[in-house]
Amino acid sequence: MRQDDWTWGAATRVWWAFAWRAVLVGFFLAFIVGFFVGVVEGALGVGRHHPVLGILVGMACTVPASVWAMRSALKQTYPSFRIILTSALDS
Repeated sequence: MRQDDWTWGAATRVWWAFAWRAVLVGFFLAFIVGFFVGVVEGALGVGRHHPVLGILVGMACTVPASVWAMRSALKQTYPSFRIILTSALDS
């Protein structure tokens, strides 16, 4: 597949490789970190009045999860192609 030959099928394969990893890893990371934040909030007695902290922690967990998922999706070899990143100066 050449640079200009991207099909919807190829784009969908890359998107799906990214999406399921980002959702799954983001969910588990947010669950684990959120659990510990909840325990600390409960011990301090502030959990009921500050639900925003839990939301922010969950959102913050999605950033490293999505970066990891994107890196993983880009490194994957697909059935009919693979993605190679090159310098813009090479083209």
